[in-house]
Amino acid sequence: MIVRNIHLEFLKKQVIITSLALLASLCVPGKALAIDLGPDFEADYLFFELGPVPGLPTSFGGLTFKPGDPNTLYIGGAANTASGRI
Repeated sequence: MIVRNIHLEFLKKQVIITSLALLASLCVPGKALAIDLGPDFEADYLFFELGPVPGLPTSFGGLTFKPGDPNTLYIGGAANTASGRI
């Protein structure tokens, strides 16, 4: 059980870093040239470029995990508008 919890915590950290990097890349025009996690983190984290979210309207909103499922992310589109959606 302890090993499983450690593995889940490691995966959560990977997803958080990936999510933050994805959001940062979505907010800046053009492609990022490189991702440098730094020596303190590179052994524990991975970066994956997931690309754009299909069908997600611009003006990106919040990002959160699906309750009870740390492998699923929700991201809002058309933030702060009446047509906003997840």
